[in-house]
Amino acid sequence: MDIKGYELYGVLEFSKWDYEPVKIANELMMSRKVEEGLIKLQKLAEDGNAIAMFYMGYHHLNGNGVEEDEKKALEWYMKAAAAGEIESQMSLGLFYKSGRYGLEKDIHKAMEWYEKAAVQNFNYAQYSLGMIYLLNGSTAEDFPKAIFWLTKSAELDYMPAQQCLGACYAEGKIVRQDYEQALKWYKQASKNPSCAYEVGHIYYEVEKNFEEAIKWLKLAAESKERRAMSLLGEMYEKGEGVTQNIETAVKWYNEAAEHEDEKAQYNLARCYENGYGIKKDLKKAVGWYMEAVEQYEPRAINRLGELKMEGILMAQNTKHAYICFQKAAKLGNKDAKENLNKYFNETEMRKESK
Repeated sequence: MDIKGYELYGVLEFSKWDYEPVKIANELMMSRKVEEGLIKLQKLAEDGNAIAMFYMGYHHLNGNGVEEDEKKALEWYMKAAAAGEIESQMSLGLFYKSGRYGLEKDIHKAMEWYEKAAVQNFNYAQYSLGMIYLLNGSTAEDFPKAIFWLTKSAELDYMPAQQCLGACYAEGKIVRQDYEQALKWYKQASKNPSCAYEVGHIYYEVEKNFEEAIKWLKLAAESKERRAMSLLGEMYEKGEGVTQNIETAVKWYNEAAEHEDEKAQYNLARCYENGYGIKKDLKKAVGWYMEAVEQYEPRAINRLGELKMEGILMAQNTKHAYICFQKAAKLGNKDAKENLNKYFNETEMRKESK
């Protein structure tokens, strides 16, 4: 986060210090009565109003009505944070985490300040603390702490924490895999199209509840979530949860492909090559295969190898075909492994690799 454009989280007005006179002083500064507003704000700060202290630091950091002065800014932030003002505590956590404004990078001090704000139910601080435990965890105790703080933040409706918890429970790496919990948190964050997709994907892949999958995938697709559009194409092509409709499948493939989804690009190329649900167009087929190959889509790489091997749609080139099969095989494509065995014996493989 760029502190120069630091977003205030709307918690100041609910603190134990009187917010109204601080608000009036700031409004004076914004209305170009800078000197009058600054005098009022400094008086409030000197009288012990920690919100005013925070704003004195904020204005000195950003040069609002005063010259930019990082040293003075930090002094005010420190005074406010020591008094328990959570925006200042959060700011100091950010400063120490990134090593900015004259402070040396210190993850432990960052965590100390985050925790001071987190115990006051500041959801962003709880999320930030949880993410440090998650990403920098090195002991058996760190990951439970990550889940603890992320859950605290998520319960206070912080969407990034909800999304992160959904991923943790779905993946089952730092916590026991629990799709019920994953669905719970992804649904709470479903205003984010990516989370709506994850709900649909779990219903499709794990629960095999295709009707629910369609509902959530369409919700995500309304916001042009490319993976949702791609999976909808597959479901319409196979007739899963909907009446099979190849033309509708192609429509979804095309939208997702235009949004650079590699799976959709492969499927759209396949449809153009074979005339599935759309007029056969070999030139467009090759074009979409190439788009998918650029994104390392294994099936597309393998198909490009087949086309080069057989001289279909393009000039025959066995060396390029071998390279494609090898790349796709390394990405786990079984067809590519079979093609290597089908077209190349061990001696030929050594020859083509040179």
